[in-house]
Amino acid sequence: MALILRWKNGVIRTLASTKSSGPYNRNFEQYLIDGRVFPNCYLFPNSQATLKPGNWDEINQLAMKRQASLSSSKFTDAAHSKFVMADAHAKKEDQFSKHVIPFIEGNIQDAACVSGNLQFRNLRPLIDGYFVSGNPNLYYGARPEQLNRRIREDLNNQSDHTHDPG
Repeated sequence: MALILRWKNGVIRTLASTKSSGPYNRNFEQYLIDGRVFPNCYLFPNSQATLKPGNWDEINQLAMKRQASLSSSKFTDAAHSKFVMADAHAKKEDQFSKHVIPFIEGNIQDAACVSGNLQFRNLRPLIDGYFVSGNPNLYYGARPEQLNRRIREDLNNQSDHTHDPG
C-alpha cells in the first residue's frame, strides 16, 4: 500500500509501501514529531525545549487539590504500601493491568462505562498520515446521556461513543 503524507505546511511525502503505524512501530514517535506532536522533554535541533501548555498554572492548581480518593480513611498506609509494591514488581503490561490498575480504578460505580479491546474506528487521526485505529486494553467512558448534547455533537467525529456491532 502506498502512503501519502500531507503535512499542514504543504509538504507531501510519498512512501512506496508501508504497514500501518501505531505505538509499537519504531517510526511512530518520528511520525508524531513530524506532525508537531512532541514527546515529553523533547529538544528541537537548536536545543530549545518544547513550551509548557498555555494553561500550565491551571493544571498545577488542579493537580495540587487533595483528592478525596486519596484521603487516609480511604487509602490507608497499608494500601499505599501494597500499591507501591505492586507497581515496583509489575514489569510487563499484563502484570500492570492486573495488579496496579485496580488500585487506581478504586471502586467502579458504573461497570457499563468500563471496557477494553474494542477498536476505536471513528477517531479523527491525531496527525496527517496513516495510523492504526486505537485499540486500548482498557478504557473508561460515560453514558451518552451524561454528556452535554452540544459537546457530544461537537466531538461526534473525534470520539467513539458507540458499541462495536461485531
